[in-house]
Amino acid sequence: HSTMFFQAFLLVAAFSFWIVWRLWSHIVIRGWKILLCSLTRSQGSVQGDPSTLPSITLSKKGIKLDWKHYEKYCRVCCHNSKSKFAICYPETYFTGLVVDILIHRDFALSPLGVIHIRQTMKQHHPIEPGRTDESKTYDLTAKLTEYRQTEKGIELDILMEMTDSKGGDLVWESTGT
Repeated sequence: HSTMFFQAFLLVAAFSFWIVWRLWSHIVIRGWKILLCSLTRSQGSVQGDPSTLPSITLSKKGIKLDWKHYEKYCRVCCHNSKSKFAICYPETYFTGLVVDILIHRDFALSPLGVIHIRQTMKQHHPIEPGRTDESKTYDLTAKLTEYRQTEKGIELDILMEMTDSKGGDLVWESTGT
C-alpha cells in the first residue's frame, strides 16, 4: 500500500509542478515581451501621422462565464451579485487580449507608456447570473481601432466586443482609451 501511495503522491506532485510551470512560464514569457517592447519602442510619440498606424484585432472563441468567479468579483468590488449585473465584469475576460495587443509586433508604442484614461460600456442583451444558461458561450474580440495625437502624447482606443457564439448577437461592448 505504501508503494501505491508513493506513486500517487509522485503523480500528483508531477502534475502540480507541470501546472505551476505552465502558468509561470506563460507569465515570464509575457513579462519578457512587455520588457522587450518597452525598451525598443517609442514612449508617447511615433514618426509620421499616428492615424496611419495599423489596426490590430485579436479574438477568443467559445468563452463560458464563470459564475463562481463572478461571485468573487462582486465581493471584491462591493457589488451585490444578486441584484443588477455588474456591467464591468465582462472586461475581466479581455485582459489577456488587451495585453496581447500591447505587445503585438505591429503595436508602435511602449506598453509601459500606456495609461488608461477613459472607458465606455454598453450592455445590449441581458447577462444574469442564475438566469443566463450556464452552457452559453461567447466570442470575444479586441480591436485597436484608432490612434490620435494630443498635446500630451498619443491616445488610442481599444474596442472590446462580446458576442453570442451561436447567434452572433452583440451582447456587450466597451471602448477603452
